[in-house]
Amino acid sequence: MRCLETEPARRPQTAGEMLATLRSPDAMIEKTSSPSTVRSRPSMPPTTMPTVTQAPSTLAVLPLACATTDEYLADGLHEDLTDILSTTPNLRVRPAGLVRSQREPDPREVGKKLDVDHVVAGSLRRTPASTIRISARLISVADGFQIWAKRLECTEADLLATSEALAREIATALSTRASASTRPTDPRSVDLYLRARAELRRFWGSHAQSAADLLDQAHALSPTSAPIAGARALATVQAWVLQAEPGLYDRARRALEHALTTGHAEAYLASASFKLNTGDPANAVRDLATALVRAPMLAQAHEMAGRILVELGSLSEARHHYETAVALDPSRTPIISMELARLDALEGWWERADRSINELLHDPDRSLVQLASVFQSRLAGWRGDRDAMLVAAQRFAPRMGPSASKLVDYHSHATLPGKFDASAWRDFLADFGGTTRPERGQLMGLQLLSEIAIVFGHLDFAMAALEEADRRNFLDVVILEKCPIYDQLRSERRFQRVRESVTERAANVLLAFRATSS
Repeated sequence: MRCLETEPARRPQTAGEMLATLRSPDAMIEKTSSPSTVRSRPSMPPTTMPTVTQAPSTLAVLPLACATTDEYLADGLHEDLTDILSTTPNLRVRPAGLVRSQREPDPREVGKKLDVDHVVAGSLRRTPASTIRISARLISVADGFQIWAKRLECTEADLLATSEALAREIATALSTRASASTRPTDPRSVDLYLRARAELRRFWGSHAQSAADLLDQAHALSPTSAPIAGARALATVQAWVLQAEPGLYDRARRALEHALTTGHAEAYLASASFKLNTGDPANAVRDLATALVRAPMLAQAHEMAGRILVELGSLSEARHHYETAVALDPSRTPIISMELARLDALEGWWERADRSINELLHDPDRSLVQLASVFQSRLAGWRGDRDAMLVAAQRFAPRMGPSASKLVDYHSHATLPGKFDASAWRDFLADFGGTTRPERGQLMGLQLLSEIAIVFGHLDFAMAALEEADRRNFLDVVILEKCPIYDQLRSERRFQRVRESVTERAANVLLAFRATSS
């Protein structure tokens, strides 16, 4: 890699050149073919590999038929079975979210549409004895023959252990083998865990808080369960991040410290979020890359990677991670569509960005309408339309808390001639601080302050907000380079200094991500 050249003249000479080099994954591959310059990797310790001659099998696990009241149990079992099988050597498994999107009643037809060799179909039913009966069948898509079947009864306590047993038998039927992990065994903890996972699929801070509360109870019942510990850490960190309450900081830190001792992938994802919000972006992306290596089908990890890589300037790679996240978990499509609308706007695809936002503004879910209003307001500001910006902001501010409402009221007042209050602006700037408040939220607030000040023509205040963001590990080099709202600042030396600092920081963070994920 050029960054490690022994000759100084061959290394990137500026932070900008380094970032441009790092933005392409191909840049990490040594391209020289000269034997004298090829760098050999350190030899890896020998490992015993199984002898496998057949091509990898492909499989889809179909959602289990069940009663309406047991959907959360069936969904949890479906996801767990898919996740376990996806770790099986020589077996490729379609993501649970992609499989759920299919509507064909015939399992074989679903398998054809998903282009897999086999499908697993089954059902989950409660018995008069208050146990759970699970039936599963392995079907060949090519000829429709049933090549394996199993019927099991278990208690709720044994539900996740049963999914592991099923996975092993399916893997055996396909001449492969699955990996083991520690599963919760208390029926109450299983129920709490599955309910919490349903909450985590939603996106407001209150949902993360509800999930964290459920997982605290599950953890008390099954303290050695790695899946519960990982999910609990992720939920508590997300509750702190989304609600920005300093009192949640210690709770998140304690849950994370315990979860990391299990080595669970979600613990590393939680750690990535925590470090991003405590001023340690380089180690945050290392943990994120570790989560992706340990659990390549973890949708939330791909979503976070997409969000960060946009800021670091690796736009095509960011889109790939967003698309992967949607394939793995279609329920996140509305949220990710807004992130992609923001990216479209930055790349000049305004019509496509507006279309995505307008679709969500007409969604029957009022929470999604509020989310779309956030992005509509911001994109209006980027185009200098202060009236549209404030109208959209007034739709979402009440849900975002008193600070957001106060800011919207202030700027509505500032539209009146001679009413811009400099002391109030400095008070807003001072509000974005505190060591136990999530840093990413503070950075977003400072960025919005900067953008709003530009819309109202107060460029000095805009620069003050940007400089404060830079002091707090601001990473979004792309918005500084591409967003049209900053056009009138780009010739200013103060802006150029901020951009140079952010560019260098982004290059270092991208290098840390690449080094861990490669």
